[in-house]
Amino acid sequence: MIEGGGLPFLADRWASTQQVELVACHIATDVPTRCPALRGDPCPLAAGADAVIVRADDRSRAEALLASHRRGRPHLLCCSSAAPGDQDVVAGSVAIGPIDEDGLARVVDLVRRRPDHSP
Repeated sequence: MIEGGGLPFLADRWASTQQVELVACHIATDVPTRCPALRGDPCPLAAGADAVIVRADDRSRAEALLASHRRGRPHLLCCSSAAPGDQDVVAGSVAIGPIDEDGLARVVDLVRRRPDHSP
């Protein structure tokens, strides 16, 4: 699941070739008061996700989203940034750089290597 907006076109196309499903949620960005995670409630989209990717463009929102998702099921929590190699991300999350093919491939690889992952 990608928090903070629609899927970049290339990410959506890449996902279909890799047989993975990507879900994007824009509520935290567009209507924060309607976002269950930002209200401290369980997020139904995140509940079914193996990984949650939070955009780091708004640091306080990213921290709040990651904290909320951390209380849910054990996700792989990732934080994207505008530049590859940018490590200034929220503590407790994996830095993936931009949400592009390389960033998404890294997330999928990390999910597949988790001991609790079942294909």
